[in-house]
Amino acid sequence: GMSGPAIKPIALRAVWEVYQSNLKIPIIGCGGIQNTHDVLEFILAGASCVEVGTANLVDPTCMIRMIKELTSYCKQHQTNLKNLIGLAHRKD
Repeated sequence: GMSGPAIKPIALRAVWEVYQSNLKIPIIGCGGIQNTHDVLEFILAGASCVEVGTANLVDPTCMIRMIKELTSYCKQHQTNLKNLIGLAHRKD
């Protein structure tokens, strides 16, 4: 099967489209997430949380780094991840 960065564009679009359908369930983004930037893309597209798979095989400590970087990002921008979910869809 396919995994890793090769499927990220497809997975990101799927999250985007599911979020636009206005379902009232959490969306789990997965597919090609390698770093904090990727996590933020999925959250902004509408994912409530993300799953990191292949990147853990390359760097088993990647999750620790991503959590620290996300925490720092949120502090720097005075927000939290909940406020970022689906932000790319908002027009205001």
